[in-house]
Amino acid sequence: MHLRTILRKILLKETQWVLNKHKPFVIAILGEKDSSYIREIIYTIVNTKYNARRNLEKTDSEFSIPLTIFGELKYPKNILSWIKIITKVLIQLLYLKPYKHYLIIQLHEIDTSILNLWLKTINPDLCITVDNSLKDSTKDIIKDKNTLQITTELIEKIKENPLRRYNEIETLSNLLDIPYEEIINTIETTKPIRTRLNIIAGKDKSLIVDARYYYYPMSLISVLEITELLPGEKYIISNENINDEIPHNYKVIKPKDLEKIKKNKNTFIFISNKSENADIIRNLALNELEV
Repeated sequence: MHLRTILRKILLKETQWVLNKHKPFVIAILGEKDSSYIREIIYTIVNTKYNARRNLEKTDSEFSIPLTIFGELKYPKNILSWIKIITKVLIQLLYLKPYKHYLIIQLHEIDTSILNLWLKTINPDLCITVDNSLKDSTKDIIKDKNTLQITTELIEKIKENPLRRYNEIETLSNLLDIPYEEIINTIETTKPIRTRLNIIAGKDKSLIVDARYYYYPMSLISVLEITELLPGEKYIISNENINDEIPHNYKVIKPKDLEKIKKNKNTFIFISNKSENADIIRNLALNELEV
């Protein structure tokens, strides 16, 4: 049996055990068009009243679903890391008390059969569709669920005319037991999510390229194509072994070596997990910012 198939079976079973123990209210975000933006809006709405957790970025990996449910912020890079997570979850199942919370899970159609397998596994209490892209087999799975369509077009209408009453928001308010006015206010104030790659003004006319990630890094080729026209010497800052062929005008350094580098008019590209290098980026940035 293929290793990935074995891992899927183990993660499916552990996911079922975790969901059965903690019984979270599960909201599935389905569809492709701006689904990350809708996910963030729904998460922000829910998080005003309840303990909530959601996928942290759009990813084409099916295993981000159980990782989100397990509360893991990093994608394991090898089989040993997977074994540690699987063991940790088993221990938590034995010793942790049930924890009531909400899960907002954004599901992508990596493959229809895989999508539907995980959709059946998480058995959502509410399905929010962001467009009409769902296949008939997926529609069959959610036909008996509470289902709402909340699109970016609807969000824009609400922001333009918040005083009008919207049926979708009325239904959402009733399902979540959150006042209608609070939901509207949250929608009005929620900003679009940041892109995966942010270019930030640094001190001494330098530039910071934040290409950090939660699960999977961006393609290094894509990052270099974007940064090629930026000024000065270019430094890739990472603790990881970057094996791709790096152009001669780029230098790869460790974060600890950054203090030796002159900052004037240079470009600093950070490639690491999102949990790393935040303080270094804040110190380099021209203005205070949330990273």
